[in-house]
Amino acid sequence: MDRLNFKMMLSDPPLVDLDYSLINTYYFNNELKGENDIRFKIKKMDFFNQKIQEDRMTLSYGKNTVNDEGLFHHFYDFWIDLGINKPNEFKKFISNRIFIYVYADNETICQNIKKRSVKFNYTWDGHLGKSDQEINELNEELNVKFRRLKSLINENGGKCIEVDTKTPLEQYTNSIHLFIKGTK
Repeated sequence: MDRLNFKMMLSDPPLVDLDYSLINTYYFNNELKGENDIRFKIKKMDFFNQKIQEDRMTLSYGKNTVNDEGLFHHFYDFWIDLGINKPNEFKKFISNRIFIYVYADNETICQNIKKRSVKFNYTWDGHLGKSDQEINELNEELNVKFRRLKSLINENGGKCIEVDTKTPLEQYTNSIHLFIKGTK
């Protein structure tokens, strides 16, 4: 899939008035720059397009949507850059969204990665061949990025809650329920 075809997929009539081409441009200029493996590029672009389509569909359902594993989960660097350099566009993307950050400590994350690897016989490319220490470092880097994104969301009128997985399940779900109910 080349860039022109990818842009054409984004040019369908939008379900919401958001400029997804901003993501497209950032992604090409930063994430795939210098990448020579065409299979890798196609795999990434298919994944990326899927996330855009999921986002468009989720937002078409109306006010206060919740979407796990969506655009905000996968493209921290883009959102941070947009929030800093184009806050008006950032505000468009965060409106009518609820952000729930489910936090786990590094040990729990490493254990869960190992369990999923065995249970589903699959390991995410970013974790393949990595030691627990390397996964911990990656997780710390992602946590720093998320906290920066969380600050930008809050500074721009968005709705974001952080929940620690060590919190008892009933308290955890009650906090999220009250947060969602309070955003209506």
